[in-house]
Formats: sequence, structure tokens, C-alpha cells
Amino acid sequence: MILDERTEFCDATSVVLTAGSAWQNIGDVVDRQAVTGAGAAAPGNVTVDLGAGQPIYLVIGVTTSIIGSTDATGTFALRLVSDTSDNPPHVSSSTVHWTGVTYNTNTSAVAALTAGVRYVAIALPSGDYERYLGIQCQVTTRNTTAGAIDAFLTLDYNRVKHYVNAIDATT
Repeated sequence: MILDERTEFCDATSVVLTAGSAWQNIGDVVDRQAVTGAGAAAPGNVTVDLGAGQPIYLVIGVTTSIIGSTDATGTFALRLVSDTSDNPPHVSSSTVHWTGVTYNTNTSAVAALTAGVRYVAIALPSGDYERYLGIQCQVTTRNTTAGAIDAFLTLDYNRVKHYVNAIDATT
């Protein structure tokens, strides 16, 4: 599968984060205007339903196992947001389109988030999307000490396979 750089949020991007209650931006922001080529007649900050006509899938895969520190029990979660700002804030001005499963990090290695695991592959929920789309992560109570993810949009997620080592597909 060939990915378009303009529809890729993360490419083995670190999710080593300090715990806190705020959502934090991870990786790049997808500029819907750059992807669709909307010009002056269709300003980029106009909200649109991205899924109109054909499903678009959000795929997030774990490329490096996500590990929490051993100092306390906490949680790890990801979400997809859109905003008129190219640096979506974690405050109420962002539109939240999807929030993933929250994993408990009460052990040093989060068993469900090991390298090669697909965190999610879902059709984008219908609704109005603002110009900029971003992936955000929230880590509570316990820092993450290791971990990285891929996150991107695609038209066919069934052809996506995450490997621990992209060079050698046998590992």
C-alpha cells in the first residue's frame, strides 16, 4: 500500500508522554484543504462530511510497544479531532470525532499495545469535519516510557499490515 504523506498523521511517532489530564497532539495535522484541493470557492475552514460518497478509514497501529512507568496506575487513550486551528487545542473548541479504547497502564507493559498490533481501523464517523484533523493522546497518572504509533487515513484498511520491522516482514 502506498500512503499519501498528506493523509498521514504519524509514522512511528513517539507516544512517550508525561501523564496529565490534558489531551496532547501527536504527530502531524492533516490539512483537509491540501488533500481536497479546495480553493477560494470552498474555503478550508468550512465544515464538510468527509465520508460522503466513499468510506475513509482511520488506521492506527502500534510500531513500538507502549510501556507505562511503574510508579502508579494510569490510562492511555487516543482520539481524532478537527479544528479551524492547525494546532488543534485540547480544549472545547476542537470537535471530537472518535475516542478510542482507554487502556489501563497498571503494569509496565500494556499487553494490548504491543508492537505490530492494530489499535484501530474504523470508517470515519459521519459528521462535519473542520479544516484540520489531528490525533491526540491522553496519558493519566502514569507516564509512558516507550511506545510509537502509525496513524493515517486510507480508502482500504484491509490491505494494511503493521510489522514490527518494516524491512523484514517475517518478524
